[in-house]
Amino acid sequence: IYLPVSALNELRRNAVDNLIKLRQMHKNYNVILPKINLSKFKNKTTYEIKLTASFSNANQISERILQSVEYASLNLFKFHEIDKIILSKYNNKFVAEIPRVFFEDEKKIEAELNKIKSLGINKVKCHSLGRIKLAIDCGFEVVAGFGLNIANSISAQFLSRYNPLYITLSAELAINQVNNIKTYDKKAVIGYGYFPLMITRACPVKYEIGCEKCRRNNCTYITDRKGKKFAVMCDNNVSQIFNSVPIYISDKLDDFNDISFCEMLFTTEDENECYKIISMYLQNQPMNEKTEFTRGIYFRKLK
Repeated sequence: IYLPVSALNELRRNAVDNLIKLRQMHKNYNVILPKINLSKFKNKTTYEIKLTASFSNANQISERILQSVEYASLNLFKFHEIDKIILSKYNNKFVAEIPRVFFEDEKKIEAELNKIKSLGINKVKCHSLGRIKLAIDCGFEVVAGFGLNIANSISAQFLSRYNPLYITLSAELAINQVNNIKTYDKKAVIGYGYFPLMITRACPVKYEIGCEKCRRNNCTYITDRKGKKFAVMCDNNVSQIFNSVPIYISDKLDDFNDISFCEMLFTTEDENECYKIISMYLQNQPMNEKTEFTRGIYFRKLK
């Protein structure tokens, strides 16, 4: 079949015109929201906020740190790196964190869950509904991680059916939005840490410096045009890029209502730095004026 170029162009124009018309068609959708009586959930005016901490490696965890926090989270696949005496003594404080993104065989997660269960670990942090179901099916109590992006009372109430130990709220909320979320479950906010900005399957520095140097230092850095350094860390064939400055709200915790836990995300810090920051939070100390940090979105005026 032979067609002149003009006929092909006309065919393309007609196809585009028809697509535009379809996109301009308005369609009404019926949205049915679950009936939740939010008035029955009354926020407490005062509440003692306890600390929980998430660690990137076992070397950051010590007895003095475990004595200072309510719960300590670590990557599910790194529990073999923890000292067995510490693991046995504080197993009620440990939470195994399933990676937010995992490209390998899913059966490896289930196998690892069974391993840590034999170590006495009975709590698992999950960042998706599928992982919550897997953890519950394996007999664990669950913690709802920030990856679930809980941003309103309806989504928080939906999670209640899984009886979570606590729900970590989205870090993309202003403080008034945080305070307006009502649920019977305990809530946590991300209160400290270099927050992850991006997850990539292709490492952004692998071909520049190689994997060996990165492994020796636990992380490496990329620099933007303004000279800001962003940590890059790899786990389970996944790379994470973290913010150049940490969230810090120790001196602002009193502004939050009905929050049970302040979650701290430790990435590049060593054990001494982790303990120093935890101590500052226990005493509600402000950050040193010379240290660059962010309040996150909590205290921004959102339009």
